Amino acid sequence: MPAVSFIDAIPNHVSIEEHRSLTGATPTSFSDIPPVLRQRVDNVRIAFDPSLDNFSPEDGAQGTLYIIERFSHPPLL
Repeated sequence: MPAVSFIDAIPNHVSIEEHRSLTGATPTSFSDIPPVLRQRVDNVRIAFDPSLDNFSPEDGAQGTLYIIERFSHPPLL
């Protein structure tokens, strides 16, 4: 699985507080709960070293970085 995935739109997600609320009661299906937005950072530029194929310096134009969980996992001990 690649470490970076390029997408055209922000995926459906919930805040940590929304996630707590959704999991506070037993949902019909845990798979229906959207992933959690862990961090949002405005006004960032992205650069990769070493560079990635099909990602030029121009592609790293200023924007917003969203760090969203993709899979749930138990906490590391």
